[in-house]
Amino acid sequence: MMKRWLSVYMLLIFFVLILFTGCGQKEEYHHVFPQQYRNYFEQRGIDIDKYTLKLTKEDHRGSLNSLHSNGWNKQWAEWIENHPNASKKEIFNYLNKMLSKNGYQGNTLTFYDYKSKKPVGTIEVKYDNVFYYILGSLGKLLRSICGGEDSPCYQFFQFIGILIASMFGIRLGGDSAAGLGLAAIIAIILLFYTGHFLIALSIIGILLIFAILSG
Repeated sequence: MMKRWLSVYMLLIFFVLILFTGCGQKEEYHHVFPQQYRNYFEQRGIDIDKYTLKLTKEDHRGSLNSLHSNGWNKQWAEWIENHPNASKKEIFNYLNKMLSKNGYQGNTLTFYDYKSKKPVGTIEVKYDNVFYYILGSLGKLLRSICGGEDSPCYQFFQFIGILIASMFGIRLGGDSAAGLGLAAIIAIILLFYTGHFLIALSIIGILLIFAILSG
């Protein structure tokens, strides 16, 4: 009887967490090549409007751990200042490093046309850590099961992953975040069904608090 009531309680908390995930939240398109340096990139044959990532407002610029809050444009400004004659290949190599450093290691990211909002290509972000590779692989599997990155299912797990990473001062995004979220939920379920109720409920409670604070 106790386990049944705890199961109901657990489901209710997950429902509340889903309300704070931002599922259905208006999406924004992030120019991976900053717009203030449009001329610099165009001189090297790069149309920056063809290279945007689809992000939630929170992940783009709406939280302390968003891409812009982490100094995306500032890092590009410093690099461009130090590499005024960089080639197109060097620019894309640095982009890959930037994406890797900002939590997308091992991810396959889709680029969108800023004007048409249609997908126009992908980029494979390199990884130098097996942990990130595993998370990214889990996230890719989850994305295919859930039906894409726009599905509420995928966004829920992605949100949980971003939340957990933020608690430790780490930025994760895309498949890596979704993979971490999936691993965390599996761990909570295993704790719950092996009798570690208080630990499982405590973890859920902490996630709930952070979800509310970040919202």
